[in-house]
Amino acid sequence: MNKKVIIGISAVCLAAAWAVVWPRVRTLKALDGDGRAYGAIITLREQIARYTAEHGAPPPDLSGMNPPELKLYSFDGPESDRIHRHRVITEVLLVPDYDLAGLAYATSTYRDDEGKWLYNPRTGDVVLGCSGVDTKHRRPWYSN
Repeated sequence: MNKKVIIGISAVCLAAAWAVVWPRVRTLKALDGDGRAYGAIITLREQIARYTAEHGAPPPDLSGMNPPELKLYSFDGPESDRIHRHRVITEVLLVPDYDLAGLAYATSTYRDDEGKWLYNPRTGDVVLGCSGVDTKHRRPWYSN
């Protein structure tokens, strides 16, 4: 057989294999990021609760809490198969005027999908500022 034909067939086979494998790889990356993000949210909330118990009020910012860096892959919506990725999430945005516990996917007043930690120093609520949804439950990140 001609070398060009063999190379062409190999390329087609490789592309077909990649088309089958890539969605699984993408989902596994997203699930890994989900686990890290959930762990980080729980840890931050526990630190805020301890601080609040000791001082009688939530901390004014999260500078002493050392929010972890996250690489977050999120599906664009509950029914979407499209994933977006944020740069490394490290920054904290203080949002004292937002009711973070009341945000909803479709009606959110938070429109800046910047991939930052959102923290309300009045209530002590902390969420991820991402309009995407987690991989397993398809819940918006800022409602977790």
